[in-house]
Amino acid sequence: LAVALALGNLPAFALGLGQIEVKSSLNQPLVAEIPVLSVSAGEAESLAVRLASADAFARAGLERPHLLNANLQFEVKRAPSGRTVITVTTPNQVREPFLSFLLEVEWGNGKLLREYTVLLDPPSMAPVRSAPPAPVAATPLREPAPARYKPLEEPSAPPQPAPAHAPV
Repeated sequence: LAVALALGNLPAFALGLGQIEVKSSLNQPLVAEIPVLSVSAGEAESLAVRLASADAFARAGLERPHLLNANLQFEVKRAPSGRTVITVTTPNQVREPFLSFLLEVEWGNGKLLREYTVLLDPPSMAPVRSAPPAPVAATPLREPAPARYKPLEEPSAPPQPAPAHAPV
């Protein structure tokens, strides 16, 4: 009984994918990374990544973009930080502001489908990194001058019509 319980409690490792991080802008070739979560070294080497089949798109209720079929390229890499990532690139410029695709990942223990939508901002919309603003010399605050009470002037009496001249 102890052996059966010990074998039944083996840890189950599941592969997970993180959020996509886009490193390019509109009208540039796509460069993005997807972190691979909970993967062992052996699993990372056996990962097969590709755009999902037309059948998988249909089962997910999505339309498979025809332009993406040959353009999206996937590669499993080890990032300088040491984590495993899937790089997503295109050889040509992406001219559409957003891009959706269904990613299929297979490894020794299973298969995973995940939809990604990428929003590509024009280069002019990308955040500009600049130096922090220079400090401004502090100046003492002056209190505003108090308002002075000035009574409203009484309206003057309307002009009286000139008396009519009596005939002489």
